[in-house]
Amino acid sequence: MPPRRTSSSRGRFARAPAAHDDGAYDVDAARGGSSASSSDEDGPPLPSGKPADVVRRALDSRKQRLRERQLGARPAATKRVFGSHVGEYLRWCKDNGHDDLPTDELLAEYLEAHLSKRLKRKASRADANDETLSLRSIKGHVTAICDYWRWREKPAGSPSPRGQCVKALLYLMSHEEEGKRCAEYADRLDNTFVEGYTKQDRANLCNYYLSKGSFVGDRSRAMHTLQYALVCRGDNTRRIQLADLVANLMEVRSGGRQYVGGVVIMRQGKENQRGRPEKTGFLRAKDWLTCPFNATATFLFRRWHVEYERRPDYSTRPSWYDLYLFCHHDNPLQQISYDQHHVTVREAHKEVNIFSKKSTHLERGHAPRELRDKGISREELRAHGHWYQDSLGGAYLTNLSYQCMFALAGFHPLEGDYTIPRAAVKPPENLLRQIFPWVEDELEKANERARHEATRDLACVYHLMLLMEFRNVLLQDAPFMMLNHPDHPVLQHPIFTSHEFKVFAREVLRHEEQCNADQNTHLAASSTAELLHSILLQVKVLTDAVNIMIGEYNERDVACLELTRAQLSQLSLEVPRILHPSGEITTRLHQREPQTIHRAGIGRAILPKPASVFNSTQPHHGDTNLCAPTSLSTLNDLGTVRALWDYYHTHIPEMERKFGSQFRSAERERAQMYRYRSIIDAVKQRIRRAGVEGAIAEVEMIRLNCKSGTMNQLSEHLRSKKLKHASTKSRS
Repeated sequence: MPPRRTSSSRGRFARAPAAHDDGAYDVDAARGGSSASSSDEDGPPLPSGKPADVVRRALDSRKQRLRERQLGARPAATKRVFGSHVGEYLRWCKDNGHDDLPTDELLAEYLEAHLSKRLKRKASRADANDETLSLRSIKGHVTAICDYWRWREKPAGSPSPRGQCVKALLYLMSHEEEGKRCAEYADRLDNTFVEGYTKQDRANLCNYYLSKGSFVGDRSRAMHTLQYALVCRGDNTRRIQLADLVANLMEVRSGGRQYVGGVVIMRQGKENQRGRPEKTGFLRAKDWLTCPFNATATFLFRRWHVEYERRPDYSTRPSWYDLYLFCHHDNPLQQISYDQHHVTVREAHKEVNIFSKKSTHLERGHAPRELRDKGISREELRAHGHWYQDSLGGAYLTNLSYQCMFALAGFHPLEGDYTIPRAAVKPPENLLRQIFPWVEDELEKANERARHEATRDLACVYHLMLLMEFRNVLLQDAPFMMLNHPDHPVLQHPIFTSHEFKVFAREVLRHEEQCNADQNTHLAASSTAELLHSILLQVKVLTDAVNIMIGEYNERDVACLELTRAQLSQLSLEVPRILHPSGEITTRLHQREPQTIHRAGIGRAILPKPASVFNSTQPHHGDTNLCAPTSLSTLNDLGTVRALWDYYHTHIPEMERKFGSQFRSAERERAQMYRYRSIIDAVKQRIRRAGVEGAIAEVEMIRLNCKSGTMNQLSEHLRSKKLKHASTKSRS
């Protein structure tokens, strides 16, 4: 019978980790060996029939090995930051003669005596004010030290160092934080609305990268534009490999042409430690300078055509799956480090006067704020940036957020607005074949391999499809790049100096200029049309008001009022003729025979009134029984629900007050009022739910959905719908 196991006070691990000179703790030093000596297995099998101490050592070895694997699976940034914080704590304990096992009292003393008084590290900002650590930084140190306590060798039952003393101290620091910032005269706009880019800042940043003309400049521009379009972290951007960059199957139709989008598959990151595939899409942007398609295509062209890097071998998955998109200059199998990314971004921000404490994480914070300003919902933002709150969004609702993709590309979130004029000019086939000339052959081979499950590589198929789209984008955007950066090394390639490309470039520039001119003309005409429509409505309202006032003024003022009405009527006729030759605006004004107004025996012929005014004969001066007008404006004269609503509430109450029911005594006027009220009642029924403007818009939409779209047909539709509802209610 084997001996019974006894309890041990040695804790979970056999030995404590050793601290390096730089303060970072290492799992290899913790077990006294190198990482090369460890295997992927969990440890040797437990010995059978051995003494208890041998069994305990085997268990401790297994636990140590599992814990080291767990620590090794952490994100690189977490290991770097935690190592720095724990190293600083261990040095303080050594200098002050304390045991390095964290306790509540020891950690509280460390926070109060050291961290709360330590200045921020600002080696690169020598002219900055002396500021102590913020509360957020101190909490980060506490988290790192508590994590160190969890895996360190300790007596059984040791309490957590985050005890009452530490909690009380952090509570007091939180109340003193604002006073400390004021005493140190910290910048009031830190971490406020100025953190981020403007549209001009992004353009200046991309121009700076292009002006460098270097491999690092093109790589940094591609990383910035792609990270901004994907709303991802810098670590996720650096991890992207060529096999993760594929074409989007859903194509956006606009302007008679199909635009292929891109998708990046991310399987690891700060919030994705378990290999869950996360896909994020991006589209070709309206501005070529900040377009992720253009920047990525330019960078790949430089790698394979200018730097003469060996093109990928797509024959098998292992031959190209390990290649990074944003790689080292001389090693496509190695991704760039955080320090390289950080230094490059900091230098660029300094050159273009972008002031922010963030460098590689700035796009992740700025893009969501810009999307919210454009009206994108929180749900769409969570889906695009992978901020999941439940299993439904993280595992099932994994669709691409096209609203975010359109908005980040510089378009309206709705799909119908996606139009790029330069994309309508198709490049010559000869030029296309010179860029990535092996794409067609590799795609044919990949499609052949896809027929067999053992050799199928769909990532290769869709990656090559995206490269084919990159060729179009590069050729269509190169003419604009030549205007701003003619000395860029990519543009010195023989493809872009050939006569065939120069002819194509002139065609692209001419087409872009023509489209911009047409768009400006359309916008000007639309703005003018809205202005003229507003003027006509005001003219109609003023003319009706003059007609009403004529019945109240004496003979001395009649001539002045009639002259005013004549001028307004003439204006309503002349305004639409401003754009009549170009056919931009057509306005129908139903003219009637000139009317004669009798006032104290004086007859005057006046100009015809617009369709929205009363064609009436005014009462004689001094008459006690005022004569009502003889006709009302028809629905088709008014034209829209908005015009009817304004007309009804402006004139009908005044007519009822002055003339009572006499103004609708005739059969024609009664029928006209009946048509009015069917539409007015439909608007009033919707006001409580949608408001006045929303109700008018809903009824107007009903009119547009009618067969002929006229106001009379709208009135008949509403009346028939009301009768049908009443009959259904009576039967029930």
